[in-house]
Amino acid sequence: KSGAQTEGYLSQCGSVTVRVVVKGKPHTLHLFVKRENAKEVVDGLDAFHREGLFYEKVLPHLEEAWHNVQAANGVSTAGVSSFPPAPPACRLAPTVTALRRPVLQDAESGEDTRVGVAAFLGTDTVVVMEDLTRRGYVAISDWEWNDIPYQTVEQSLHALARLHASTLVAERIFGVNLAAEVPELMDENFFTRVPGRVGRRIFESASEVWVRYVLPRVFSRLRVPQTADELRRLQDVVRDMYAQLDVPTLRKRETVRVVSNGDVWPNNVLVKHDAQGRVSHAIVVDFQMVHLGPPALDVLMYLLMTMRRSHRQRHADALLRDYHTSLLRFCRQRGLDLSEASVSANDEEQPSDSEDRSRTSSVLVAPMAVPHEFGWEAFKASCERVEPAARCIMGSHGPMIRGCKSDMDELFKDSEKRSAILLDADYRGALVVRWMEADPAYRELIIETLEVLLGLPASASAEQ
Repeated sequence: KSGAQTEGYLSQCGSVTVRVVVKGKPHTLHLFVKRENAKEVVDGLDAFHREGLFYEKVLPHLEEAWHNVQAANGVSTAGVSSFPPAPPACRLAPTVTALRRPVLQDAESGEDTRVGVAAFLGTDTVVVMEDLTRRGYVAISDWEWNDIPYQTVEQSLHALARLHASTLVAERIFGVNLAAEVPELMDENFFTRVPGRVGRRIFESASEVWVRYVLPRVFSRLRVPQTADELRRLQDVVRDMYAQLDVPTLRKRETVRVVSNGDVWPNNVLVKHDAQGRVSHAIVVDFQMVHLGPPALDVLMYLLMTMRRSHRQRHADALLRDYHTSLLRFCRQRGLDLSEASVSANDEEQPSDSEDRSRTSSVLVAPMAVPHEFGWEAFKASCERVEPAARCIMGSHGPMIRGCKSDMDELFKDSEKRSAILLDADYRGALVVRWMEADPAYRELIIETLEVLLGLPASASAEQ
């Protein structure tokens, strides 16, 4: 994780190695520990409790769906290891969930194939999980100002496809009703219209920064009629967009619902490189905003947060198609056929992800056909419907993510300042204005972000 180097936006983070002896045998656990910071925000979002619920009640269903459907259909699971030794009992808070996750590897490649990271402890203030850096995963580097390489984005979207596919298999093959079993996934604290909720306050603050601090200062650069009425109209458009940012409304409108990370940006994805230095695998981490929602929102959120406009315009269609193809393939390999024409799971298409190459050689039973709500055209239409919400999220996160590093490092030392950059429009707005005035490159990036937020054409001097 990065974010002021080693911290998360809502938490203080660190690594620790624990050596224990269980029944006379030594064991070593390499752990990653997150402790709440920005307490007002964390408590208001119910962030740590929600992440603990994900590891305790949701991820076991997803892992079972991802791995065990093949065993149920006669495909060998040899080489998949059992649960690791349980950690010693921990009592760090009154409400504690002791968690164990399997360490699963592909029989031939040895590739880590899990949907999520192994977690050991969840409380309302602390989450303890395995340290994935010990398995070769690293944070995505040098992305704040530069385009993330295509292959890195592609593998990140494959990680989302695994998360989303495992939800569909769990519900449609195993009969799991996640909304009933974990009702908190339907209670939205982040993308919500409910007045007073912290999520609502975060996005109201973001809206006011654009309306009061940015738009008046860069309006002359925008390719729109240069009138006072047009400025007021754009300010109203921004306020209306953020007022409509509401996942419960999206759920009612969308036919497909999956476990969604809800906060997909490069800080919440770790990657592993192969011997040639190419990104070969990615895994999504940090599920403090997890909910049930449309998969397209996770996907578009990530594309908008990771790629500059010109790069995204060139590659978005191919990346969206690859995500959609991967989602269908992952489901089909596990007995759930979501394609327009029912096809055999052992057709000529070969998986590109290393975790599936050795697991698809055997023939599955005939996959279960379902109503066609997962076709490419249906997915594209869903992307169009959720794009305004994804643009709002980009507009909220982007200005702070790319802010002056020394300023961000300094304010990350203070819990109240961490909260202020999210909840206080005047505090955040003053920072953004200072950075715009001090750094022409930052100013250009803010203009580009505003144009994307509003769906405006690039200004004449915009660097592509």
